[in-house]
Amino acid sequence: SRFLRRFRSESGAVAIWFAVMALPMAVLGFVLIDVNRASVEKRQLQDALDAATLLAARSAATTDSGMQDIGEPALTAQFGTGSEATITSSSFRIVGTKVVGTATASVTPVIANLWLNGNMSVTANTEVARASTNLEVSLVLDITGSMRGQKLLDLKSAAKDLIDLVVSV
Repeated sequence: SRFLRRFRSESGAVAIWFAVMALPMAVLGFVLIDVNRASVEKRQLQDALDAATLLAARSAATTDSGMQDIGEPALTAQFGTGSEATITSSSFRIVGTKVVGTATASVTPVIANLWLNGNMSVTANTEVARASTNLEVSLVLDITGSMRGQKLLDLKSAAKDLIDLVVSV
């Protein structure tokens, strides 16, 4: 009890300090709520962008517009579940042997909106190496007398198409 009496103040200085510090501490606490929310949305955006860029890189697309046509719907589908943010822009490009994905999302702050008068933006970037390894392909084709004429020509054409699809240069 003697220990606790040392902290007792008759002058009210503790109450004044509490009043002075309460407002900045409350504002800091509320800002941290918005920072946490933006951080969670950024992580979800990064995960969705990684998945969409991997999907685009594994596709047969060879142009930036082809990558965009594959990556954008995949990003929207991946990010749409469980997120309160909205995607404002996305880009999927081929740079050398890599596919580069970039996305930006808009997050509505809960508290900071009082003085920001707008949304916060979060951005994610990713790169996926697009490796192509040639495979050895063996085909067994029937070239007996029953395949004469148009059948043999169709078989050769189908074999060439298969090799073009499976083996990348």
